[in-house]
Amino acid sequence: MPSRPARHSAELHAQWLAFNRELKQGKLTHLEYDKNTQTLIWRKPKGEKQKAREQAFYEQLPFCLEDQLQELYCVDDPALYEKCLIQPVGQIDRQLIISEKPNIDQIVATLGLKEMTQGTLIRKLCTYTAPNPTRRAIFEFDKLVRSIYTLRYLRDPQLERNVHRSQNRIKSYHQLRSTIVQVGGKKELTGRTDIEIEISNQCARLIANAIIYYNSAILSQLLTKYEAAGNARALALITQISPAAWRHILLNGHYTFQSDGKMIDLDALVAGLELG
Repeated sequence: MPSRPARHSAELHAQWLAFNRELKQGKLTHLEYDKNTQTLIWRKPKGEKQKAREQAFYEQLPFCLEDQLQELYCVDDPALYEKCLIQPVGQIDRQLIISEKPNIDQIVATLGLKEMTQGTLIRKLCTYTAPNPTRRAIFEFDKLVRSIYTLRYLRDPQLERNVHRSQNRIKSYHQLRSTIVQVGGKKELTGRTDIEIEISNQCARLIANAIIYYNSAILSQLLTKYEAAGNARALALITQISPAAWRHILLNGHYTFQSDGKMIDLDALVAGLELG
């Protein structure tokens, strides 16, 4: 069985060939190659009622692509790609990755066992001198993985949409956490010691997760309801509703918690909701 660096190297070469072949054949309809400037531009989707946020996102894409193209490397001799429309900016030192594989495997295992955080790892690597072989090998391996992912990203517009959607979810979650922290006029987590600050942070996280769970339970019930009714318009609206929303939650309200065993009747709650 080929080693991981060998499999990655073969995949990167295959991605390069497929990307340039599909670009020349015009199969990548979401991309536009300018022969004069030799630049790659992401075509904006057509539509009269394009959302402002979506439009702003696509206006940034040409610059994003330019940055991404500067991070595309190859494992083989760059001369093999001279006839390609988009060429690699450099060659990855595959032999260095192979020679340092035992050390890289040990680092990966340490991260997998959560004996060390990624932040701690980066700080330790930065203390090494630039010629350190392990540090160089990790950076070379990063180029390899990043190049494979970028080529997949450029070839698959659905992957781009999934990434964009995921980034929106993360942003929504952080906005919810920030709103919870600011309840009562606060601007930051409360606490005088590290333990108190951590407790405050985990309490805010618990509240955020409770809100997301509550919203997700309602959306799941609505999804089941409208799937059974065959209401395509309502189903489309559900996909646009974020489970991290909090406009319907009175965060400054007074709540009394009881342990009488009663649960929220989601069926009765959903019965009174209409989306379209």
